[in-house]
Amino acid sequence: MTTSARPPVKQYPMPFTRVEIAVLSVVDGRLCVLLARRAEEPHAGKWALPGGVLRIDLDGSLDAAAQRASSAPSAAQAETRGLLGA
Repeated sequence: MTTSARPPVKQYPMPFTRVEIAVLSVVDGRLCVLLARRAEEPHAGKWALPGGVLRIDLDGSLDAAAQRASSAPSAAQAETRGLLGA
């Protein structure tokens, strides 16, 4: 019987949770979504929903995290209307 070695477990100072912002609009009768081109890896240059990482040291709630992520250079300040999947 052989055992496979597991890779070492990485230690992070806080949980890693992503916050993605979906901005939808109807333009000329067509549903549109705001996308931003990723500036950094992974997937630099690809299109994605604007967002960021939840920072438990900065964000008191998911709404606060969404507000912080929406103020990034790729998105405008937005009012949160609802949270999906929370």
